[in-house]
Amino acid sequence: MPLSMNVEIIGTAAVSMNSPAKQAMNMQDDDDIFVRDEAGAALEPARPLLYDMFAHPETQVNNVRAWNSGRSWGFTEADIDEVAAQLEHISWPDKYLTILVLVVYLETVQRTFDEHWAKAKKAQPSSLLLGGIKSDAKHLWLAKGINHEPGLRWEIIDLNGYLAGKKHVSPVEVRGSNSAHAGVLAVAAHSPLWVQAMAGKNVPPVWIPGYHVRTASFGGSTRTMHLDWRPPTGLGGKESPLNPGGITLAASFSDARTRPWAGPIVTWAGQIVKPTPGPLGLGAGSLDPLALSA
Repeated sequence: MPLSMNVEIIGTAAVSMNSPAKQAMNMQDDDDIFVRDEAGAALEPARPLLYDMFAHPETQVNNVRAWNSGRSWGFTEADIDEVAAQLEHISWPDKYLTILVLVVYLETVQRTFDEHWAKAKKAQPSSLLLGGIKSDAKHLWLAKGINHEPGLRWEIIDLNGYLAGKKHVSPVEVRGSNSAHAGVLAVAAHSPLWVQAMAGKNVPPVWIPGYHVRTASFGGSTRTMHLDWRPPTGLGGKESPLNPGGITLAASFSDARTRPWAGPIVTWAGQIVKPTPGPLGLGAGSLDPLALSA
């Protein structure tokens, strides 16, 4: 069915062809990808087995309800109900490693990063933050052309972006106004199995090209973060207490092509649900992102 909400189209939108999953269910091109009961309630999405690593959209809504309460994000139940209601008009994307994710944008770029990373690492048995990454406005900001707006928003992100048919990509080659940033960490928070699957051959580690970082360990030069999974193994493939492994966030040169990492792209961004006035106003000591060069 066509989207009935006001949306910002910045790339390929949701399902646009009669996929095998739909054919198996006798669904048409304009039907959304969710199976519905007689009352119209969404059941399990028709997804290939690969996508079992990703959280169901309704699970993501429940996650945000719990995190909002536990982390004092300040959204109201009505805010979350509104973003949940949007699922009636959004389809699960039918493309390899392209997913629908609910992203939370808090009052600043920096707090948004901190909160998503906190949830992403908590979802794993261990975590590593390498390269002296800091999240204050002097050390972390968005790439040129990307605006920060507080609220809740569904996004479709191609987690395999720019990698199909190519051996290596670098952030400087792929960075643009549709580069993913907080959404990548939101996927990691909602779907920890996606991160763990990076240890295999079919799911690549990812750059986070929508962010710029400045790290003291690299002489204060501008770098790009990348997200990876390190198996907790040492020599001979055996578990080692010296290498706890886990979800890993690090930074590298923005023109680096050292590994076949993907450059995730936001291919569709829905209507943002703005927070109810008051709870998410800028608080004491919070800062807007500095006007640093991209």
